[in-house]
Amino acid sequence: MRSATGTMISIAGGLALAGALAASCGNAPTIPQGRPEPVEPGLWGGQQARLTVTANGGTVEYDCGHGGIDQPIATDADGRFVATGWHVQEQGGAVREGAADQKLAARYVGRVRNDDMTLSVELTESGTKLGTFSLEHGKPVRLVKCR
Repeated sequence: MRSATGTMISIAGGLALAGALAASCGNAPTIPQGRPEPVEPGLWGGQQARLTVTANGGTVEYDCGHGGIDQPIATDADGRFVATGWHVQEQGGAVREGAADQKLAARYVGRVRNDDMTLSVELTESGTKLGTFSLEHGKPVRLVKCR
């Protein structure tokens, strides 16, 4: 027969082990809870960026660049999403006739809360972070293009 003290020690040890296991998984991707929810389609605007969400992904425009998201954008239960796509850096001045845009693979990470979205953009190969933007659904935005 166990004493009350021995039982408490066993419970405490079990809780410590569970806590250690949970902490060791801190860098592992989490499994979204519930069904993915599509991001509200339409215009999401903010300072220096505009995202137009469609059923199949979206297009992004910045003051000095543009990009695309190649898959439907859906959030998990916490409103977070990760999507893949591409990015093109623009620059001022003349562009050679017939010159093709250099599309770089990009990762779009965001969080939606009601009509507000935080969107971060990172180039996949180099890991270069292009910026984090605060966007609002339905908000028009004026961009100052570098072209």
